[in-house]
Amino acid sequence: MNRNRLITFLTFLMFGLVLADPPNWDANGDGVLDNYNDYENSGSITAIVSVDGIANYTAEGDMIAAFVGDEQRGVSPAYELPPFFGGGYNFQMVIYSNQTDGETLTFQYYDQSQDAVYNLSETMEFTANMIVGDANNPFIFTFDPGDGGGDDCASGIY
Repeated sequence: MNRNRLITFLTFLMFGLVLADPPNWDANGDGVLDNYNDYENSGSITAIVSVDGIANYTAEGDMIAAFVGDEQRGVSPAYELPPFFGGGYNFQMVIYSNQTDGETLTFQYYDQSQDAVYNLSETMEFTANMIVGDANNPFIFTFDPGDGGGDDCASGIY
């Protein structure tokens, strides 16, 4: 009896992992905001995601997205870094706007291992042609994995 329950549980778990879908932040899978032609200005952020502000939590299959209000303005899948940059993964996101400055950006993180979207703690002001972080010194986003991600996602896009 217990063996059958275990097999049933593992079957549902496997189907859940196989059928889990990431957020629809990049419908065509090219790593770039799908409607970037709608905007005049851009800037870039090279970043990692961390729980403690130090260790890189980013892994293959993860994504981040930038928003102004509920409008998505940028997206990046996790990119693997070569060993001479320390290895691991980072995000290399281009963010778009029709303003040269003054819009407040918020960020969300998709953790593929948990199939959950989390609101990141940091915000920043968009500035045309901004360059924030690089492969050697990335901007560090933080989040609390204990908040569970999910339905309280501000944008509702996932």
